[in-house]
Amino acid sequence: MAGLKKSILWLLQPKTVPALLITVTGTVLLTYTFMTGQNDTAFGYISYIVSAYTLTVWLIRFPRSMRGLRKWLHKTVFADRFLSDRDYRAKLSVYAGLFINLGYAVFKLAESLVFRSEWLAATAVYYLALGFMRFMLMAGIRRMKKEEAVLPGRIRQLRRYRQTGWLMLLLNLSMAGMIIQMIWKNRSFYYPDWTIYASAAYTFYSVTVAVINVIKYRQMDSPLLSAAKMLSMAAALMSLFALQTSMLSQFGGDMACRYWMNILTGSCVCLLVLILAAYMIIRSGRQLDFLAGERS
Repeated sequence: MAGLKKSILWLLQPKTVPALLITVTGTVLLTYTFMTGQNDTAFGYISYIVSAYTLTVWLIRFPRSMRGLRKWLHKTVFADRFLSDRDYRAKLSVYAGLFINLGYAVFKLAESLVFRSEWLAATAVYYLALGFMRFMLMAGIRRMKKEEAVLPGRIRQLRRYRQTGWLMLLLNLSMAGMIIQMIWKNRSFYYPDWTIYASAAYTFYSVTVAVINVIKYRQMDSPLLSAAKMLSMAAALMSLFALQTSMLSQFGGDMACRYWMNILTGSCVCLLVLILAAYMIIRSGRQLDFLAGERS
């Protein structure tokens, strides 16, 4: 029994060199199978088995590899701070979000000029506005650590948080007008074939980041980081709506289905962003009133 267990462990947890050889073998066999069209042959089934075995080996090795990588990263100053300092990670996510947001806005703006689409131009302006609001938050985030224990600094952060809420509200009203016009004319945002995958990738990224921010940073008592989290959520919601309209236009669906789907999703997006903006304004107002009472 002990020998059988040892053999199974040897098969499922080979050393690094055998694991690499198995990976190369599986890759070569699978590539040859697809290139020669031997999908339903005995050779093809063998390549599938080897590939499945390779995937199993690396899935088992993954946790151990990640622990080793984490231990190695802790030896570098930057990575050690990134892994151990939650505030630092949150700040970096804001900076990364700003540059990715601006890059996508420029991409949509260039696309709108090439294809002469007012809808793509409107989405570009929306993301540029979100980028501007993120940029406003960055200045406060840089000095956030110094202001944490100071009451005037806390008040400044709450005012910036409320200001971001008002800007989100105004931006949402303008986007709501654009969405209503689009639905009224039964038109949609158009993504050409060669750009729809980039748009889908950005949507996947923005939704993933928004969900991670909500889960990981919900307990951080920082108005500026909370405002950045709200902006990420607004960007994710709008990218979902824009992608839905483009996919309905691109891949079919009757006019009535597209019309009602756009009404439903557009209304939900505008309502959710409105709720986020109102929550920011009301919450910051109450906290500012409380701090004003403490100072008096």
